[in-house]
Amino acid sequence: GVFAVESHLKKIPAQVNSKPNLVNVGPLTPNMSVTELKQMGYSMAIYPAVCLAALVESVSIELDQLKRNEKQRDFAEWSHSFAGLNSFLGGVKFAQLEEKYSSSRLKGVGLE
Repeated sequence: GVFAVESHLKKIPAQVNSKPNLVNVGPLTPNMSVTELKQMGYSMAIYPAVCLAALVESVSIELDQLKRNEKQRDFAEWSHSFAGLNSFLGGVKFAQLEEKYSSSRLKGVGLE
């Protein structure tokens, strides 16, 4: 059960104290605060399921709305604008990298 997992989590940093300890906080890991994990001796935590779970939930909501309304929501209704989405995804940074590293012989041929 979860109690057994928590007791194992407490033992690891105590037994492997010469290295930084990382905890993978997944669906079967007790949901503990960052402060609690630090107090146990963990210096790093990763949360791989957070984004996936949020993505699945969001996609389900949007697809259900698309099915009911037969069209997507307007971008104005979303919590992020299209520009905000591009900013979050690093669009400006990637455009700058593309400009910096793209070959001048490719410019103007639709491949930049």
